[in-house]
Amino acid sequence: FTSWSSHGGGTFADSLSSTTTFTMPSEDVLISANWEIDKYTVYIEDTASPFTSSSTYAIDSIVTITAPSHPDLEFSGWTSSAGVRFNDASSITTTFRMPPRNVTVVAHWKGF
Repeated sequence: FTSWSSHGGGTFADSLSSTTTFTMPSEDVLISANWEIDKYTVYIEDTASPFTSSSTYAIDSIVTITAPSHPDLEFSGWTSSAGVRFNDASSITTTFRMPPRNVTVVAHWKGF
């Protein structure tokens, strides 16, 4: 769910909340629930720090990920329990094709 919209007037208490109230105008209106379809979230975690981030991607898009910078550490690779196939799991920056589900990828560092 992304938002509510109205064609013909009226106002939402919170158009970004999936549960809200609507003030009806005196005319007929069309109310629409707007959805972000076929997009899922990639969560990036880092074993050497509390770093996490997330972004959404369409199914089958090519996702580029880059591990956070740790100048004193040696990068040891990417893993994911979601069955992601990395282009090069040993590279700090790599790509994969977005599957039809949320994915967590983890950047690993030697010694962590």
